[in-house]
Amino acid sequence: LRCRGIRELITYKGEPDAFKGDANNQRVRETAKEAMEMLYNTTANLPVSSGPSVQGRIQGFGSAMAPTSVNGGSGGDSSTGG
Repeated sequence: LRCRGIRELITYKGEPDAFKGDANNQRVRETAKEAMEMLYNTTANLPVSSGPSVQGRIQGFGSAMAPTSVNGGSGGDSSTGG
């Protein structure tokens, strides 16, 4: 991953705002830090099991279990009356 731009923003020092001071610059630094943590988080809470519960939800294109149509296969729009 090319994260040099994000990494540079972790130490961002912009001009302080007349009313907010360094608050906006601090938000840039915090957001950059969060982004880097998300990119390099190797312990994400994603299912790693390929057991039956996960396999039952995964259906690819052309799957025999895929529904044929949204409105029950009538082929027309029932809201138009016909």
